[in-house]
Amino acid sequence: MKGRSLIRLPSQADFDLKKIAESGQCFRLMPAQPPRETELFSLLHSKGTSIESYRLPVKDRVLFLGQDGEGRVYMDCSDEDFEEIWAPYFDLDRDYRAVREGVDAKKDSFLAQALESGKGIRILRQDPWECLVTFVISQRKNIPAIQKAVETLAQEGGDLLAFDGEERPIYRFPGPREVHAFSEDSFKRIRLGYREKYIRRLAADLAQTPGILETYRDLSDPDLMDRLLSFYGVGIKIASCVALFAYGRLDLAPIDVWMERVSRDYYGGEMDLTAYSPHAGLIQQYLFYHIRLIQGGLPRPEARQDGRSD
Repeated sequence: MKGRSLIRLPSQADFDLKKIAESGQCFRLMPAQPPRETELFSLLHSKGTSIESYRLPVKDRVLFLGQDGEGRVYMDCSDEDFEEIWAPYFDLDRDYRAVREGVDAKKDSFLAQALESGKGIRILRQDPWECLVTFVISQRKNIPAIQKAVETLAQEGGDLLAFDGEERPIYRFPGPREVHAFSEDSFKRIRLGYREKYIRRLAADLAQTPGILETYRDLSDPDLMDRLLSFYGVGIKIASCVALFAYGRLDLAPIDVWMERVSRDYYGGEMDLTAYSPHAGLIQQYLFYHIRLIQGGLPRPEARQDGRSD
């Protein structure tokens, strides 16, 4: 834990850790106890303190973070990692409140409700390779099954990074070359079903040029989508998710079954997200969160949890 400290972010309406974790963007941001030797653990277990805590592995780092009942966010990391990794990852430089307040929802009660209930969601900046693979896997409809497959994949090919406060191991997400080298037994343990052929092909293709996805950051939105759609097994929904959640293209809005319900049930099948350019993807995320909230798609005790299905 050398060089680590406890970064404290003041309460703000547009950073809700629980909503971010439930927003369908990332499958490795999960509830977890921080290690006992951290200041976050001490704070978590201090008298009268109520904090929801999570763990988030990104490349070779693991962030333990939490949020208290007043909205204050705590991150167990060094100042350097906060500035270089976590602030960009959580898109902390963007004023989400200004975006929300700039949307005219006076004549759209459903959108107004979505902007309020989704307040606190931020668009993450995930690693493109990890985001691509996990969204190919996410064609499963059950979030626990997606998370299990993703964690098993990490265990099969990634280094052990840390243990959480309950001694559960956390592994690095393996790169294309590591996944390409998986044995048949590894794939059997991950249990990807028909998605296995897509992951195998992605790994084989990108193992030849493992850094190519990073070079896509300078592409225009149309060119980025064209490159992503060129990969085997990647359709418009997955490409849009990766463009939004890895490359920060806030004008690209993934359309899945949940968003089709929004269009059908509230907009007569004629929903037009381009009206919210250049933030159509963010507005989509508020609508996505809200429709799942009111139709039972968010986690409930003993309830099925649906992901972003095609």
